[in-house]
Amino acid sequence: MKHFFSFLICAAMLSFVACDKSDDKDVNPTPEAASALGTVTVTQADGSEFSKDSVSVSLTYAEDSMTITMFKVKFAERMPLELDMTIGGVQYSNNDGDIKLWGNNIVPQAMGGAFPKYTITNLEGKVSDGEVSFTMMCGEYPTRFKGALMK
Repeated sequence: MKHFFSFLICAAMLSFVACDKSDDKDVNPTPEAASALGTVTVTQADGSEFSKDSVSVSLTYAEDSMTITMFKVKFAERMPLELDMTIGGVQYSNNDGDIKLWGNNIVPQAMGGAFPKYTITNLEGKVSDGEVSFTMMCGEYPTRFKGALMK
């Protein structure tokens, strides 16, 4: 009888300390992929600015980094063609849907290869309130993008 009573006390104690798995929700899950349409502005070597409107940007998230792809972009008036440029390995944090992004020393990919001359440094930006904006050095050229998220 004494062992049975001890067993009941232990069982009762365990029921009070049982863990509720519903509290283990992921507070800031990996964001869904997004697209934005906006303007790229590049400060040229002579200090003038070149802007290209209607640039589409996609943001693809993985668990530990994201990829930014800029479609049909030009960085200078003299540039003979538009190209797609991909910047991988961008770090990000998600604070209840306000996403901060940053990166340094990232070699972009374009036209099937790497472009180390235009290594991305000092990339900083955010995705918030229906907008995407970021600044970066693309090689020696200060570059910024600002656009609206597309639904």
